[in-house]
Amino acid sequence: MKSTEKQLRKHFLGWQCRIRQLAMREDGGRPSAGMCPRIANRHGQDILPAATLLLIRKDHAESTAFFRFQIRQTHDPRQALERGLNFLQ
Repeated sequence: MKSTEKQLRKHFLGWQCRIRQLAMREDGGRPSAGMCPRIANRHGQDILPAATLLLIRKDHAESTAFFRFQIRQTHDPRQALERGLNFLQ
């Protein structure tokens, strides 16, 4: 991967993380338009007008264990959602 591609990837992932943090803190975790970016080729032609992206940590064992524990802790989906949102903030 070229240096400019690495920089672009790093910038894009940083931007995605920032807008997702804001969504969690200020909008109850609701997705924003920025979470569905337009995908274009090198010539600027649209490949996808909007792509839904899921970001997963390389080492996801801790967060997976947390979510499993929260789901098993309560039968109240709202309570599990609130705890999950707090974790993601």
